[in-house]
Amino acid sequence: MSVVWGHNFQFQYKPVDNATQLAYPVLSKPKLNRQTVYELMEQMLNVYGLDGQSCVLRTLCESSRVDISQDSIFGHLLSTILT
Repeated sequence: MSVVWGHNFQFQYKPVDNATQLAYPVLSKPKLNRQTVYELMEQMLNVYGLDGQSCVLRTLCESSRVDISQDSIFGHLLSTILT
């Protein structure tokens, strides 16, 4: 830890006297599944004036015919999301 980091941390955050002053947020488990991802993709395409539902369905069909997971990490990610 450097002196600069220590000073920045001290100036940005109020020092705490004891642990009871800390408030930890309750983190809920994110509900991200394929249906949610597909709906988000559809909404983004609709914003650009495209027919989002047909584009997503066509992309799903086309991605099932072609193996793109061997091309790159991005291809593997897309293959995981779309199949």
